Amino acid sequence: MEGAGRPVLIRHGETVELVCRPADDQGCRWNRRGGDVLSDECLLSATKAGVYQCTQGGTLVGSVELKISSETTVYPYRQEPDYRIRHSSAYQEKERKRRANAHMCSDTGTLIEQSLLCDGEKNCNNGEDERSCSLPCGAPSVGGGSSLTTPVGQLYPHGATVTYTCPAGSSFRQTLGELRRTCHQGRWSDSPPTCHRNLAFGRATSAFPRSALLGLGSKLAVDGQVSTWTMLTPSEGTQSLNVTLDDGVSVDLVLVRTLSASYSVYLNSEDSWTECQRDRNRSRDEDLAGLAAFTCPTDEPIGAGDGGPLILEVLSSAPGLTSLSISEIAAFGPLSPANDTCELLDQPANGRYERTGDSSVRLVCDEGYRASCAGDLPCSEAASAVCRPLTCPPPPTIPRATTVSSNGTRSGAVTEYQCSAGYQLYPESQRTTAECRGGLWSLSHITCLPESDLRVVALRLGRQHSRSVAALGAELERLVAGQQQLLRRLEGTQRRLRQVEQMLDINWEELAEEDHTLDSVEEKQEEMLEPKEQVVDTVQEKAAEIEVEEMMRELEEFEQEYENDYELW
Repeated sequence: MEGAGRPVLIRHGETVELVCRPADDQGCRWNRRGGDVLSDECLLSATKAGVYQCTQGGTLVGSVELKISSETTVYPYRQEPDYRIRHSSAYQEKERKRRANAHMCSDTGTLIEQSLLCDGEKNCNNGEDERSCSLPCGAPSVGGGSSLTTPVGQLYPHGATVTYTCPAGSSFRQTLGELRRTCHQGRWSDSPPTCHRNLAFGRATSAFPRSALLGLGSKLAVDGQVSTWTMLTPSEGTQSLNVTLDDGVSVDLVLVRTLSASYSVYLNSEDSWTECQRDRNRSRDEDLAGLAAFTCPTDEPIGAGDGGPLILEVLSSAPGLTSLSISEIAAFGPLSPANDTCELLDQPANGRYERTGDSSVRLVCDEGYRASCAGDLPCSEAASAVCRPLTCPPPPTIPRATTVSSNGTRSGAVTEYQCSAGYQLYPESQRTTAECRGGLWSLSHITCLPESDLRVVALRLGRQHSRSVAALGAELERLVAGQQQLLRRLEGTQRRLRQVEQMLDINWEELAEEDHTLDSVEEKQEEMLEPKEQVVDTVQEKAAEIEVEEMMRELEEFEQEYENDYELW
């Protein structure tokens, strides 16, 4: 990168790390444009605005401009409350936390809520809020008397669902029956569930009018099963189903599943009737048709200390024929303050929580991942923290260079560069491979010079000279090898010649001895001139002549071979 590109926006007082990634290991030097040297290391921590330049050996290898964002409003924007609320300390503290937890788009400075990260919409112009999405979830919390219908795993893919159940006599305050949570972008939906005692489970029931009750079906409304029904015979006027609770209990929440169109829920203690109000924010279980939640006044807990039984009544008062049908009724007492808000934290994927206080933790991520928030977190807010993979932005564009290959932006991904046509890598020892490590590419600059540059021309001539010297050396080695081969052949010929000469010396001695023997025989038999003896003498002489001729021919053949080898050498 030569010269600064688009500015990078940061928060006021925020510390950012600038990493210079040259193509070799000759060191780095950081300075602000027109200012003194800030560091002789490749890593620089910066908090001030300005243009920061990285040089190596006097050559600029990268620069970046930091600007302080003045944006203070978090998107999505909310309607401002009145002056009194807006300037209250509680509201300002809440907004301060909202700004601190928001994600800042580095290209525009826009602050967006954490919930907008990985929501499928590009809220930052450069799309950085949609990177590292489809995150898995860690092990969901299991406690408070609940259990999972399947074994607890370590990692759950995005979109996975787990199902919780409660033992008989207990139920969830959120829904009747089972409760499901879904993994979405590294976070489990809703809070970890806790089982609470169902004050209505197995209690005595009665119907009004009694004649409307079908057999013994009233018990089915308090058996803990959402698939069984208590049904009253259709009749005109009011119908109700009453559940007698234990003496001295208090109720603040009632869950009812009924298909009746119009009904109310009351608590009766010592002839004092109190109507519970329907809470539409609680009944969100779409799988249970007819489920509704009713909150009962808790300023003065109904039933506690009265001494008499508490009656829970579900009353239907629709005009005309009425048929009250109830699947299940659950009643819960007021919640007691939680002793440890950190006990039911879901485990993060690719990381862990470390306790830093009685009600605070710190998210520690595995190697190759980074925490979505830093520092200590209240356990009530820790569920929003995730470990994101340290993916890199798109591979950097390097002037005068092109990308040969690239296999993505995940941690460990590799991008290979080469100089463009008409340019030469100089010096040739530079790295041309960039690896994604710690969310950054290990290479951001290589030097590619024009082929007409004197340094490139000298490098090319040097390579040509090296090739010429190498070719000449190979030719000399070939000639020397040929000469050595001729010398070895000459030595072999000389050895064979000496062997022939030795053979000839031995044969001449034998021949001389035979001649001497013949001379002796001739002297003894000179007087014998018979024809038979003359024939024998003639045959012996002829045989001797033939043997001599054969030996002479063999000698001539060896001499001729010796002369040929000598001429070749």
